Amino acid sequence: HALNYEQRDWLVKKTHNKFPVMVIGSTVECTSTELNNPQKFTVTDRFRILYFGSLDAFKGFDIFLRIVKEMEGIGVSDHVEFVIAGSGSLEVELVELMKFYDNITFVKSPSDSDKKRIMHDCDLFVYPSRHDNFPLTVAEAQIAGMPVLVSDVISTANIVINGETGFTLPINDSHLFIEKINYYYDLWSNDKARYLEIRFNIYNASKRLCKENVLPLYLKMIEEFNQND
Repeated sequence: HALNYEQRDWLVKKTHNKFPVMVIGSTVECTSTELNNPQKFTVTDRFRILYFGSLDAFKGFDIFLRIVKEMEGIGVSDHVEFVIAGSGSLEVELVELMKFYDNITFVKSPSDSDKKRIMHDCDLFVYPSRHDNFPLTVAEAQIAGMPVLVSDVISTANIVINGETGFTLPINDSHLFIEKINYYYDLWSNDKARYLEIRFNIYNASKRLCKENVLPLYLKMIEEFNQND
C-alpha cells in the first residue's frame, strides 16, 4: 500500500514488481457541519487566499511568500487578502513582510476548530509544497469547496483533479501561480454565480477523498492480499 504514486514506484522497484501496490490516500473526515455545508458557500467582500501548513521551505512557504511579494509589487485589489495559518522557520520573514502590507492575516499554530473556520472563510487554497506524502490540508480544502493551486509533485497527483478541483503547477513558476490566482479572482469578482458553482462542484468531486469512500478501498486491498496469501 502506498499513499501516493511516488511511494508506489519506489515499492515496485524495491520488490522487483513481485507484488501489486495499491495507491490509497489517507482518510479525510467529511462529516457535514455548518462550516462545510455547500449550501452555506458565500461570496464575501474580500477574496481570501489561504496558505495553511508549516512555514518552511520544505512545504514551499518561501515560494508562497514570493508569490505574495510579486502580487503586492504589481498592486493587488483592495478586496484581496492573504491568510496564512501555521508556524515554522520562515515566520520571521512573514512578520517582516507584514510590516509593509496590511492585507496579510497571520494565524499562528491554529487548532483543528480554527482550521475548519479558516477554510470555510477563505476562497482559494495555495500550497506550492516541494514534497508531501499525502498533503491532508489539500484534501480538506477541497472538502471545504475551495479551488486549490498546488505544485506538481507526485504526492498531489491523486488528490487534485487538474483543471477541475484546481490546478497542479510547476513548483518554481510563481508567475503561473499568479495567473491562476487571477483566474479565480476574476471569477469571484465578475461572475459570483459561476464561482459558487465551481465551489459546489469541487465539494462534490472531493467526496471521493472522504473516509466512507476510502475505507472500502482498504478492505478491498486486505481481501485481495488474503486471496493471494
